[in-house]
Amino acid sequence: MRTVRRESLNLNKAKFNALERIARAFASDKQAHLDFYQSDLNFSEAHSYRLRRNDLKTINHHASTPLSVHASDLAVKEAFETEVKYWAAIAAEIHPRIASRQWAPEQKHYAYWLLNDEHRFSLLIIDRAPINEEISLAVGERKQVQNYLRRRARRIMKARPRVKIARSFALDCTLYAVVRTLSGQGLAISSLEKGKRIFIPLKGEGEIGGNIRIVLVPESRKVEAHVSSEVKVRVNASEKVIAADAGLTEVFVDDEGNHYGKELGDTLKKASGRLNEKGKKRNKLQAL
Repeated sequence: MRTVRRESLNLNKAKFNALERIARAFASDKQAHLDFYQSDLNFSEAHSYRLRRNDLKTINHHASTPLSVHASDLAVKEAFETEVKYWAAIAAEIHPRIASRQWAPEQKHYAYWLLNDEHRFSLLIIDRAPINEEISLAVGERKQVQNYLRRRARRIMKARPRVKIARSFALDCTLYAVVRTLSGQGLAISSLEKGKRIFIPLKGEGEIGGNIRIVLVPESRKVEAHVSSEVKVRVNASEKVIAADAGLTEVFVDDEGNHYGKELGDTLKKASGRLNEKGKKRNKLQAL
């Protein structure tokens, strides 16, 4: 996955204030969903954000938030994914320790099984340990694994995730449109006012699609549009390996003597000179 940051032009105060209101509403909604997932066993027993999303529609949650239905659904999804990452990070720190434990193979199998699923792992830590009937263990052996994982997790665990700064919000393709004007490319995004969109002029050109994130930069009264896309890895059809040597008068030379990027020689020399000069100044500062 690759994320490209597209910077906007300077925005007027009214437009930036409107974007700040969206960010605050999104942060407030996301925090409400985090509170839900961090209460009781709500996260441990929910294997998809869609369960929470569907429940909210039955209790008319959307009437209590200025966000559109789609934006509120994205806040639910982000809260759920934040909790997944929280528990996955703790499990990832414990995982390498299991191999060195003086346990029976079945005990290690059970430990890996618990760590391999964020919901099972969270259930173990905050309430009761799930049991895999296919892994044959005595009660004492199972308790040994459970107690060890709990001890390790509680040493690592920090405060549960919170929304600390309201400076960004997510949009899906229904909440924005890519607009081309005489001055260039831009985004028309849904505001908190029904039927009204906010136009954000962007610098440069590029493909924009799928879910994106708008990040506010108050210092310059600009925003960044973070656009993510899958990176297609090229498969080399040839098994032949060629060695290349980075150069200064050209980009590189291969082991057959072919030169590539000769026209970039002057640019490379200037870049090398700047780095060399910066290094000299840095050395002086370090000496001082």
